[in-house]
Amino acid sequence: MERNLRKTRTGKVVSDKMDLVCGIATPSAMALYNACYERKIPVIFNAVSDPVQAKLAKSATEAMPGISGISDALPVAQQLKLIRLLPQPLLHMNFRLH
Repeated sequence: MERNLRKTRTGKVVSDKMDLVCGIATPSAMALYNACYERKIPVIFNAVSDPVQAKLAKSATEAMPGISGISDALPVAQQLKLIRLLPQPLLHMNFRLH
């Protein structure tokens, strides 16, 4: 979403005094959190790959005040370990994200 449009929509959420808001993807979640924090409007997020880097969480297990959510990061190293345990020969593999 373009930055000015995101700012306009975020401002509307705050002025409409929502009870709870949800940000989908990092830019929207960050904009909502920044706009809603001081007004104590709780924010939930999803599809944020790195909530810690985006300053939406203190750590992978500790939330920031007023916000919580789920990351869409994939545990690639763990998945590759599991794949290596599969019976050989494994010729084709397909990953699907929904």
